[in-house]
Amino acid sequence: MHDRDTSAFLASLLDVLRPVLPWLSTLFLSSLATAAQVAQKIRAGEPWSPRNALLDLIVCTFVGLITHMMCETAGMDGMTRSLLVAISAHMGTRALGQYERFRDRIFGVGDKQ
Repeated sequence: MHDRDTSAFLASLLDVLRPVLPWLSTLFLSSLATAAQVAQKIRAGEPWSPRNALLDLIVCTFVGLITHMMCETAGMDGMTRSLLVAISAHMGTRALGQYERFRDRIFGVGDKQ
């Protein structure tokens, strides 16, 4: 009887968490991408700075969330979305620049001189 209560609770918890899990995985992957980016900078000889690490976290998380939303709009799910989120979040500011160029090309921004 106790096992049924536990099973029912876990099933209902999973039903509640199911819509949130992709977003949580995006935040987790963005955090890992931030750690990889900070490690790459330190390996290149740049001194560690909490301020720069926080800024990297903000940019990587923003880019990861934008990628997540774009994948969701395109109907991508699961591993493909996770792969794209991880790569774009790791690229951070470079990915943000690519999104801006894409936006400008779509909306014709910068064509008028």
